[in-house]
Amino acid sequence: MKDAKFSYFCAEIHRISSKKMSKITGEIQQSFKKGSLLTKLIYINVGLFVPLWFIDLFSATFIGKWVAVQANFHDLVFRPWTLITYMFTHVQFLHLLFNMLTIYWFGKIFLQFLHQKQLFAMYVMGGIFGGLIHVAANEFLPYPAPAIGASASAMAIVLAVAAYRPEHPIHLLFIGAVKLKYVAIVMIVLDLMGLASNMSMAKMDGVAHMAHLGGALYGLWFGFRIAKGKDITLGFNKLMDKLTVMFTSSKTERNRSAMKAQKSQPSQKTPGRDTENSDWKYRDRQRSDETELNRILDKISAKGYTNLTDAEREFLFKQKK
Repeated sequence: MKDAKFSYFCAEIHRISSKKMSKITGEIQQSFKKGSLLTKLIYINVGLFVPLWFIDLFSATFIGKWVAVQANFHDLVFRPWTLITYMFTHVQFLHLLFNMLTIYWFGKIFLQFLHQKQLFAMYVMGGIFGGLIHVAANEFLPYPAPAIGASASAMAIVLAVAAYRPEHPIHLLFIGAVKLKYVAIVMIVLDLMGLASNMSMAKMDGVAHMAHLGGALYGLWFGFRIAKGKDITLGFNKLMDKLTVMFTSSKTERNRSAMKAQKSQPSQKTPGRDTENSDWKYRDRQRSDETELNRILDKISAKGYTNLTDAEREFLFKQKK
């Protein structure tokens, strides 16, 4: 009798824990699906951390050889995918934590002024640019080493928004309000000091400072150009829109991607004192319209077009124009 009760108790515990885990998993999936590109970037990095950490435990050379960006062009030619994989790879928790906090904090500031597709372009293109600078520099550095981590991408985001809005204040713990330009300067100086230290010492500190500086350079380029009304990420974003439409599985998703691609291009007006506020209002309205469009398309997918209200149909008609 006792054994039967114990078995029943264990079965109930298993059922409850499975139900709880299923609920948590479902919530994570919904958060990822409905989240912004900033949210997705953080989820991808965190989601890859555990399997990559285990792989590193059992095969210390796998990540360095097949995932990390190499320190010479010869290896990069035969493993070009590492220019992408390295920027999503972390095997140390503190490395992951610092990069994700930096991307989250400064990504939120970035999105106050610019579009999330531009943020995604900063992450990817800043990472690629930083990887290429790392490879080129290590051809001449005394102790070449592969690079992993999202630090170059994080630096691109920080420097992009700092170059675009240098006077924007952020509040730092124990310090108070500090302008973005000073935060950016300190981050660059720290990497320059680390690079100088590596070149003067017989041992590397394990930080890919040249990749950081490469990402920072791309961010500066973007920030200065967008301030003049020129978006250097347009080509990348158009390519991503085409790929998204090409690989979406359903007609509803293809229509959604195509409509979002048409509506989500950022304003090309040159920001100035007279137009700055109107540009911000335009981007806020653009983000609001995109959220409403997603909601209506989800409703069509779940319940059909006939269940839309007159207001929803009118909104959808205006978006198609």
